[in-house]
Amino acid sequence: MGAQVSTMTDADGRYTLAGLSPGTDYRVCFDPYFRTTGGSAEALGYLPECYENESSWDTSTPVTVALGGNRANTNAALAAAGAISGTVTDAGGVHDGLESVLVRVHSVTTGTYGLAYTEADGTYAVEGLLAGSDYEVCFDTAQARGGSSDGYAGQCLDSVSVTLGQAEPGVDAALVGMP
Repeated sequence: MGAQVSTMTDADGRYTLAGLSPGTDYRVCFDPYFRTTGGSAEALGYLPECYENESSWDTSTPVTVALGGNRANTNAALAAAGAISGTVTDAGGVHDGLESVLVRVHSVTTGTYGLAYTEADGTYAVEGLLAGSDYEVCFDTAQARGGSSDGYAGQCLDSVSVTLGQAEPGVDAALVGMP
């Protein structure tokens, strides 16, 4: 594998990679992992894609770059991913939302994972997920703030489903305070 170069798209989704050496085996992949904004699926995230609608670097269509040339129309139309969202609260007292709870999401089948921290009101959203029915959603309370306790027991939920193009809301947790 040769050297890798990267760039970011502009607000209109355009990009340019200048100064490439001539070659016939360039691979072009679009990774929305780094803060994708805009588009109809912004709240869900987008799935990565390689040129010619391929799903991985290994299967992507090689692109030729000619000396002094400009390879135009090496584009992609990214598909909407799925998302999981919910609220994490204190199980005791007035059920206050808990801030700074780390929410870890993982699917063994798809190999997909995601992370988010809860907001001040306890809400969270993990975007950019592949479709699957075996997501485990775990709530790590090491940095939790708010509520009526000085500490909380962590919790995991199994078999949460994700559908592409949809958010799975209501994946909530009421965490028990520790003495």
